[in-house]
Amino acid sequence: MSAAIGRRAEGVEHPHSPIRSTPATTAERDVRTRRAPVAGRPTGYVTVMEQTWAVIGRGVRTGVLAGLAGTVAMTASEKIEQAVTGRPNSYIPAHAMERFLGMKTKPDEQRKWLGWIAHWSLGVFPAALRGVMAEGGMRGPMASTLFLATRVATDETMENVSGVGKAPWDWKASLAAIDVPHKGVYAFATGLVADRLASTPPPRAAREGGHWKAAA
Repeated sequence: MSAAIGRRAEGVEHPHSPIRSTPATTAERDVRTRRAPVAGRPTGYVTVMEQTWAVIGRGVRTGVLAGLAGTVAMTASEKIEQAVTGRPNSYIPAHAMERFLGMKTKPDEQRKWLGWIAHWSLGVFPAALRGVMAEGGMRGPMASTLFLATRVATDETMENVSGVGKAPWDWKASLAAIDVPHKGVYAFATGLVADRLASTPPPRAAREGGHWKAAA
C-alpha cells in the first residue's frame, strides 16, 4: 500500500486506476481541447473561440447604439413623410406585440404606448446583427443593403406570425413605396453608425502553429 502511494506521489499511474494520476502535458491538453494553451501563450495570440466571441460581444454593443441612431433617423423620415402625405400612424406593430404578449385587443388609440415599444424594440435589437457584421469586417453600402432585407424580414415575420400583417408580395405598391424607403433610411443610418463605431481595422486572423493571432 505504501509503495503504491509512493508511486502515485511520484506521478506514476496506478495500473488499475480509471483516472489518470499523471498530469497531462501542455501539448496533450492542446490536442484534446483544440485550443491554444494559456500558459506560455505568445503575446497577441488568441484562440478561435476567444476571437469569435470577442467580435460578437463588441458587435452587439456597437449594434445597439447604432440601432438607436437608425431608429431616430427612421422616425424623423416617417414624421416628415406623414406631414407631407397626411398618412396616419400605423398600429400594426402594436397589435402584433399585443398578440405575442397575450393581451386583449384594444382600439388603436389605446395602444400608442405599445406601438412605441414595438417601434423602438424592432429598431434596436435587430441592429445587433449589423454591429456584428461591422465588427467582423462586413461594412459599407452592401452590408447595409443586406441588413435592410433582414430588417424587413424581421418586421414582416413578426406581423405575419401574429396574423395582423400581409406578406410583402401581397402589399399594394403604394404601401411598399412608403415602407421600404423608411426601412432603407433606418438600415443605412444604422450601418453608417455601426461602421464608424466598429474596431479599426476589422479583425483578421492567421493560423500559426496551433494559435490564432489577430493581425496588427
